[in-house]
Amino acid sequence: MLYSASHRFLFVGVNKTASASIRKALLPYCVRSASSQFRRLLSHLPVRENPLKANLPLHQTAAWARRKFPKAVFVGCFKFAFVRNPYDWAVSYYIFLKTDPNHHRNKMVAVMSFIEFLKWQRPGARRLCG
Repeated sequence: MLYSASHRFLFVGVNKTASASIRKALLPYCVRSASSQFRRLLSHLPVRENPLKANLPLHQTAAWARRKFPKAVFVGCFKFAFVRNPYDWAVSYYIFLKTDPNHHRNKMVAVMSFIEFLKWQRPGARRLCG
């Protein structure tokens, strides 16, 4: 997630949608995310934070930002994300998980066919997000 106070936008990154490239292009206009241990811990708690000081996780949701940011900040900025065709996204995510030995789901997905992967993902749609 990227927040720009000067340009008043909030970019919500969705994995496997070129969010790394988009983040690279937008980063010069954005607030640097705080990465202290205290700020990372605070990001998990349901308390409002000043977005200029907050830890902004890369793939956090707009609903999270609504809870964390002051109402005036959230309402006053342009919020956007990019998504891709669900089938194309599923293929990309499947290949990513199968080929990245460092990912925590690699061993499980490596032995699945694509159809098995889709069936495994469907009951818990939230799992698709990482």
